[in-house]
Amino acid sequence: MSDFAVVGSGIGGSAIAALLSAKGYDVVLFEKESYLGGCSSSFQRGDYTYNTGATTLAGYEEGHIVKEVFDTLGIVPNLIETDPSIVVLHGDKTTPRYRDFERFFDTLDANYPHAKNRAFWELIHKINDEFYRFDGHYYANANLFAKTKSLFSFAPLFWKFKKYLLANAQTFIEDFFGTLEQQYRQFLESQVLIVAQAPLREINFFTAALALAYTFNKNYYVMGGFSTLFDTLVSGVKNVRRCSEIRSITRHENHFELFTKTQIHSAKKVILNSTVYDSGKLFHDGDVLGYYKKHEKLDNHQSSFMLYMTIKSEKSFHHHYQIIHDAPFPHTLSQALFVSFSDKEDIQIAPKGHYSITASIHTDSRF
Repeated sequence: MSDFAVVGSGIGGSAIAALLSAKGYDVVLFEKESYLGGCSSSFQRGDYTYNTGATTLAGYEEGHIVKEVFDTLGIVPNLIETDPSIVVLHGDKTTPRYRDFERFFDTLDANYPHAKNRAFWELIHKINDEFYRFDGHYYANANLFAKTKSLFSFAPLFWKFKKYLLANAQTFIEDFFGTLEQQYRQFLESQVLIVAQAPLREINFFTAALALAYTFNKNYYVMGGFSTLFDTLVSGVKNVRRCSEIRSITRHENHFELFTKTQIHSAKKVILNSTVYDSGKLFHDGDVLGYYKKHEKLDNHQSSFMLYMTIKSEKSFHHHYQIIHDAPFPHTLSQALFVSFSDKEDIQIAPKGHYSITASIHTDSRF
């Protein structure tokens, strides 16, 4: 019997499986696909490798959680810092999202001029900078005492940013700028959607500010595709089961039984690295089903449509582009395409002279 069974090898599942293994626990990691990483994985077709969803790595810098996890495990991933993090193409406007504030701002202000631009983007930069200086906050839900204690750990962060946490993003931006041209509004909305995965009207301004500021942090291209990152991350986990989809979980008094198509595995504890909507389907226990039932109303059915391709070209491309259209594309939730190119020197992902491309757009899973 394992100490922990981790279901799903996305960034959460792979990281916790690796950290628990490093502490000496007996861990088994289940992944339904043949490759690791979930929405941040990569897969092969013939001689080409494609990143499935996430194509840029953020958080690998001092003071950020991703760097802390890799440092704790003694792992140095094979990365290339990408700057600009993304190049935004919007009609006749090209806006590179450089990490350096002034370099980015000069182009932004020329493309979308407004008297309050500097004050707005300096505020965005300040919120981002101050947020990542905070530490000591955490979330626990083991019992009422643990939950209360963890909520109090967020108090300094809440008081620091409460003005922005309590303000709707769309309303705050409209009040800040007064009048805003349609193209500029489209630019801001599309930038936020990449990171927050929600439109301005559905989030608070604090969330929008961090989404708009992500390019002021270090962003990286992962050499060889994202699954190589996860292969390295879980290299210390002795029991990694690929192509092993968990179909149901039964709770007993002191352990759980996890059922695949052909096997039953027992574990003292289970960690689910999947959405609450998917996790709820694994149980028949009334209490567990009731817990997940409470979250069904939060499902906005947002998903993404992905297109993978390879091109042969001698041209040089940036790693990431966002192409903003003048109207939403049919059967989608967005008017912006996100297009990622492999690195020209990354012959692990595509032969020399070729580019592996992942293109995506937000849509509704019910479409």
